[in-house]
Amino acid sequence: MAKEKPDKKPVHAQQVTFRLTTRTRADLRVEVLKQWIAEVPGTPEYRNTYRYDVEQLSNGSWIFAKRPAWKNKGIDFEVYCENFPMHGKASRPSHDDVISEIKSIISEKPNCEKELFGAIKRVWECIPPDEVMASLGVLKGYLRAERLLKILRWLFIEQDLTYWIESGRHMLRGKIENELSINLNDFS
Repeated sequence: MAKEKPDKKPVHAQQVTFRLTTRTRADLRVEVLKQWIAEVPGTPEYRNTYRYDVEQLSNGSWIFAKRPAWKNKGIDFEVYCENFPMHGKASRPSHDDVISEIKSIISEKPNCEKELFGAIKRVWECIPPDEVMASLGVLKGYLRAERLLKILRWLFIEQDLTYWIESGRHMLRGKIENELSINLNDFS
């Protein structure tokens, strides 16, 4: 059976700044879905795409969510980060990229392990990354830590939506813990 050709309709690209205000896993999920529900539907003549600027870094670059995702499954989205891993380019950070970045930060700032893992745990617990960053010592103001925490926030949310009735964000947390031989419960 032949594959369908990709949709060649004209695209109306939308760019929206979207900031989360809730602080629980369930409420974050609802807040994101309410934003998606407000999207303008496409027509037979065109389709819409969305870029949601969701987190701004202290250097002015953005973490953003793009919809629809390549799988186009309705509520799917992809997380992108400007200037990551290289300046001038936006990329989709993978789970492996996040783990590599954690290792690299620890290598660059060897006395930050406890603080970094505690910060990751707090973001996993739905504490906003800017609030977490403000409470840090060694890593306070460190762009790479800020970027990591903001990417993780949205990768956790993506997992919560993709694996709606399963473990969601627990899957990425488990990968981080397994790859780094840690238990985030050991950090505050």
